[in-house]
Amino acid sequence: MSAPPFNFALEFKISSQHCLDICDPVLAFDRIMEEIGIEKYLRPEPLHRIGRPGYNRVNMLKTVLFGFMDTGYASLRELEDQCKVYRVRKEDFPKPEELLTQCFLSDPLYCKLIPDRETRIRLMPELFECDLAEFFETCEIYSDSRDMNALLVVSDESEPYNPFTYYLTEAWARIRTDEYLIKEDPSLKTLWNFVQGRDYLNSRWTAQLHQENRLHIIYLAVRPSMQHHGLAAMLLGEVIRYAESHDLMISLETHNPDNVHLYEHFGFKVFGVVQKHFSLKQYCLIREVQ
Repeated sequence: MSAPPFNFALEFKISSQHCLDICDPVLAFDRIMEEIGIEKYLRPEPLHRIGRPGYNRVNMLKTVLFGFMDTGYASLRELEDQCKVYRVRKEDFPKPEELLTQCFLSDPLYCKLIPDRETRIRLMPELFECDLAEFFETCEIYSDSRDMNALLVVSDESEPYNPFTYYLTEAWARIRTDEYLIKEDPSLKTLWNFVQGRDYLNSRWTAQLHQENRLHIIYLAVRPSMQHHGLAAMLLGEVIRYAESHDLMISLETHNPDNVHLYEHFGFKVFGVVQKHFSLKQYCLIREVQ
């Protein structure tokens, strides 16, 4: 749904199928900090009844410590700049679709939908162009920087929206997608794969949550050459921080079973598993309101 931009800067914030790794330095550092329990060394936080909600002090301290450990930064201003995310604009295209193509070229779902690798290479940029054109109107798109090494697409389901505009945008994107699929494969085999895989391509399972106060992560992706630099953890952490400060649930889906325990590290749990038509499981995860 269309929503105003999140105030993500320093608000300590998939679908990405290959963006997180158990050896990611940020995840390893976070686990160590959790084992130490640094919150017990902080004085009790004073209660403020007015003004903006304060930042999470534990996460701020973790960020400062990690910055000094990872880069040796002595400037808090530089650390602040490192923590800010970039809101993607229309003039940034086609960088986003190129990034998503790199990240999802070997994704289990797209390998089922478009079995031939060369066909995927040709077709995926056009498919992601359609997706992003729709999401630019109905969601929020963020990256780590103008360099576009990581991408996050998130929908705020709690925000009001215009149903006519929403469904018109969705219908136009579907027409463009079908046009590309037919053009690429006149035999209609690829189009039929997408018809069969429709339950994997939407998030209708979230209707079972009966929860509109929710963020839904559509894409979380990191350029393969920039993995293990903490970019995915940073973007995901921003979403979590925003959700916690606004009492929102978070939902997402992944088709890679290896990702499930990584999302569990961030407080997600499996709500259910979708398996239809393909020998492929879609893991539906949620993070409850904290």
